[in-house]
Amino acid sequence: MGMSNLSESPGAVSSPEDLGQEEGRGGADGSRFIPLHEIVAMQWYYVDKNKQQQGPMSVQALTSHWKDQLVHENSYVWTTGMGEWVKLQKMPDLLLVLTHA
Repeated sequence: MGMSNLSESPGAVSSPEDLGQEEGRGGADGSRFIPLHEIVAMQWYYVDKNKQQQGPMSVQALTSHWKDQLVHENSYVWTTGMGEWVKLQKMPDLLLVLTHA
C-alpha cells in the first residue's frame, strides 16, 4: 500500500493514475454515481486521519478499513475516472457497499 504526504487539502493529492474524464455522473447534492458492478471491481484510495494517502486497494480491503474505523463518512476517497477527491458521504453506493458488507 503506497502512501504520500498531503498538503492541507486532499484535492492537492496527485493521483497515481491519469485522472482523465469523470466516468460517474454527479447528483444535484454533489454526490457521485458509479455503478455497483464497477465499484466492486475498482481500486480505491482514501486519505487517512494523518492526511496520508492510502491505496490502491480493492473494495474488500476498503471495507476492512471501514470496519476497523480507519475510513469513515468524512474521509476523502478517489478512484480512476473521478475528477477529484470527494468525501465518502457523497458516494452513496460505495457507502452502501461498505456498510452492508
